[in-house]
Amino acid sequence: MKCRDALGAASGWCLFLGPPVSQRAPLRMPFSPFPRPHSPETLRGSRPHRHAPDRSAVQHGWILALVLAGLLIATPAAAQQSGAFYLKAGVGLSDYAGDGGSGASSGNVTGLGDVIVDGAKFTDTDVVPYALSAEIGYIVSPRFRVGGAYQGGQYAFADDGKYDADAPNLGTVRHIVQLLGRYTIAPGRWALTPYLDGGVGTVFGGQTAGLGFVVGAGAEVPLGTHTLFFVEMRSTIVPDDAAVDGISGSTPVDILSQAPSVGLQYTLGN
Repeated sequence: MKCRDALGAASGWCLFLGPPVSQRAPLRMPFSPFPRPHSPETLRGSRPHRHAPDRSAVQHGWILALVLAGLLIATPAAAQQSGAFYLKAGVGLSDYAGDGGSGASSGNVTGLGDVIVDGAKFTDTDVVPYALSAEIGYIVSPRFRVGGAYQGGQYAFADDGKYDADAPNLGTVRHIVQLLGRYTIAPGRWALTPYLDGGVGTVFGGQTAGLGFVVGAGAEVPLGTHTLFFVEMRSTIVPDDAAVDGISGSTPVDILSQAPSVGLQYTLGN
């Protein structure tokens, strides 16, 4: 086609390049990786907004915490080395159950039903109810141990002479010598290892020496290659009703307990 110059005169043939620039539609790219300045995407991105808490993440956190706690409890502990001697020492609360204390302000607070949970020993007497224990023993196998033990302390209401003029005032201090056998439940399976105690014991410091039998239970946690931490309870049951407190009454036996008790065990050898 013919073109015209700036004055409008024909100036020969020329190529047609389309309408003038002022008449052309805006050039649009078929695709752009960047959002337009005022696009909804840009406006949404420029506004701060809050995300709702991810409940699944919180639930997963609780599950993880429970799993870790379970692993801590279930982590196997090294079983005790057979053929080795050990030493134990502990301290705890003492408890007496028998006929003593019937003259106390709260009545008979030391019946068999008050074993361990006798709260009057803290309120109705000025005696500090403590008990100490020591033990030396031998590890026969990972499950079985034998040992000799001492347990002693102050046992509130065991001095019935304070309330009964016909009974001797024997004081509250008692000493117990025990011969024990210990059975460990599932050694090495859990980090917290339970065990059972049984044996015989003799109580000194009462009216006479009282022979009885011993029952107990506890659990231990290893602190190192040779050291264990334990928590336990142990009771000496004396059938001679007058041996411990000097009284033959309605309670058929006397019981001296250390419950609870905490302490350490140290295993000798490699």
